[in-house]
Amino acid sequence: MKNYYWWLPCLFLSLSAYSQSDFRKGYIVKVNQDTISGFVDYRSNTSNSKKCIFKKSLDTKSKTYTPSNLISFQFENGKNYKSEEVSIKGLSEKLFLEHLFDGNTNIFISSQNGKEHFYITDEKGKFHELKNDEKEVLRNGKTYVFDSHEYRTTLTLVFYKSKNILNELSTLAFNRKALIKIAKNYHIEITKNESYKVYGEKASKPHQSFGPIIGLSHITVSANNELQNQFYYFKESPTKNTPSPLVGFFYKTNFPKLNERIFLQWSTYISFSNVEWAHRRQESLYHFTEKNNINLKRTLWSNNFSVKYEFPKRKIKPTFQVGAFNNLEISSEYQHDYELKDTNGVTTRTDQTTESPFSKLNLGFLLGTGFQTEIIDKEIYFDFLYQRSGLLDKFEGLNQNIFSLVIGVPIN
Repeated sequence: MKNYYWWLPCLFLSLSAYSQSDFRKGYIVKVNQDTISGFVDYRSNTSNSKKCIFKKSLDTKSKTYTPSNLISFQFENGKNYKSEEVSIKGLSEKLFLEHLFDGNTNIFISSQNGKEHFYITDEKGKFHELKNDEKEVLRNGKTYVFDSHEYRTTLTLVFYKSKNILNELSTLAFNRKALIKIAKNYHIEITKNESYKVYGEKASKPHQSFGPIIGLSHITVSANNELQNQFYYFKESPTKNTPSPLVGFFYKTNFPKLNERIFLQWSTYISFSNVEWAHRRQESLYHFTEKNNINLKRTLWSNNFSVKYEFPKRKIKPTFQVGAFNNLEISSEYQHDYELKDTNGVTTRTDQTTESPFSKLNLGFLLGTGFQTEIIDKEIYFDFLYQRSGLLDKFEGLNQNIFSLVIGVPIN
């Protein structure tokens, strides 16, 4: 395997050449009220809460702003963030909060430690966190866990002017869509004609795609010191190892709440392989010669599960993925021909076996890099994968390394 170690650092070095930035049109508002148009790095709510990375133009150097440097920043026709001071675990901290609703009350959201936190301002501008923590109650020796629904109590203090709205709070769900809707209804009822602004009626939906895949895979076999002596003929490289075609199907979906560029991808496909070994060994003391000719044909059903990161680019979008896979042997043709010759070159023994020592199920890890692009207005992705797993059923020391090119075409 050591001959292939170079492949892994090359993969990471090639990816490091790409920036993870995704600059989109927008603007910033400085603390001195200056509004500057340009390009803002599009990140997750967690990243955006701490800093804003801004460029006046795409070919200029970026500058990083903290919540103390800006009043707000916004993407063109998109998300809006405001710098606000909130309390986190009893400590006051300034963060960029995503602004969801702007009216006589305001709704904000922030992602911290993988959890969404909602905030609302009353008509005087005072901040209140909307909480729905889990509570534990011990009854008759059993512990029960339930939601506190504390946010409903807080909202009664904010929406106190409307009896209709107060009546709705007892069944109000705790999500951005429900909170925006009730804030909008309250604003319309109380202010009548005053305008309001909704920045996000609902969270970004996951982007899902699926479609057929085709490709080629090439299998190499490597032995190490743990290989049992009875399998000495596998220590040499195969004499014939043709690339095998593969065909199948893929599905992927992203996680917009975490990061729009992180995807979970599943690929399933059928592949075919044909590997041959021709091994010759001469015994040093008695000078007899052994010949081993092995032919292995396999049909495999493979499943790849990986986390895929898509780097932001315009025409060509680089990708990187890491995950696991399994290969299930659907059919196999194995033949091992053995011949023993004495010192005079006379054949004294022959043998043949069709019982394969290879495992019917292989499990391993995968790494991959690639890119996505559009061809004739159709998105196509190219994945270059490296997969490694064991090969023998009962003995250690023989590994397979699979190098694949996989091409996927979404049909949705």
